[in-house]
Amino acid sequence: MGTSIIVRLSSRDYSSDLARQPIGIVRIVTLEREKNLSTSFYSGETRHNERALGETRKELVMAAEASAGGAKQRPIADMLRLPTAAGEKPYLVGYRCQACGATYIGEGRVGCSTCTSTEPLKEIKLSDRGSLYVFSIVYQSAPGIPVPYVSAIVDLPQGVSVRCNLVDVEPDPAKIKFGMPVEMVTRKVRERKEKNAEGVEEAIDIIAFFFKPSQN
Repeated sequence: MGTSIIVRLSSRDYSSDLARQPIGIVRIVTLEREKNLSTSFYSGETRHNERALGETRKELVMAAEASAGGAKQRPIADMLRLPTAAGEKPYLVGYRCQACGATYIGEGRVGCSTCTSTEPLKEIKLSDRGSLYVFSIVYQSAPGIPVPYVSAIVDLPQGVSVRCNLVDVEPDPAKIKFGMPVEMVTRKVRERKEKNAEGVEEAIDIIAFFFKPSQN
């Protein structure tokens, strides 16, 4: 079993399973980052919106599949939007309070935890560039997952932080710098088989997002 490192944020703990090998420096996330890394809070009054949100996601997936030139694609996470028209790029979405401008990750909030406004939050497009806040090099993982890999938290200009894997960089603490500029990329991570409306089995590419060191 690997060693477990706990990152403490307010009343919640975030664990990363790491190997016994040294992993370099791991910075502790400060309490001020709680609002940007916290998950959405829910209540019963939002349940009636879940069906509508699901339909919206379904429409976006269908549009992305239609624009993929025959190769059907599906995002691995709801916050990832795939291109729905030629020339578009994939992007991440966040949700912004229309009263104070605070931005969050994850849909379904019933209000803003910064100013307590209960106005609906507006979906916004997040930047595909940011800076590396913290990272850890993982040497032990679930069966079938290649190791080592770099797990990271990236700060985006909109004031939110995204958990991700860092790619296209050697998993060596000497080669990875806190604050280094990074940019988002998407890649196919697996393929799944599903039957379409006609009952014919077809392949669907599952697309995930990563960040890599920026060259600009």
